[in-house]
Amino acid sequence: MKIREKIYDEYRRLGMTEEQIKAIRKFDEGVEKSDREFYEHTTLMCDLKKKKKKSYTEG
Repeated sequence: MKIREKIYDEYRRLGMTEEQIKAIRKFDEGVEKSDREFYEHTTLMCDLKKKKKKSYTEG
């Protein structure tokens, strides 16, 4: 079971409605999609520093 499903089960146990959980799930999925798209199209600064270090040692 995914971690998120365990969290949703905990929400149910604490008395949240399925409508509330559905809204949270929709939000979580949107954030996950946004993060995935960001990292697919972004070079992180730490990755640039690694490439820069390699270029100094190579020549």
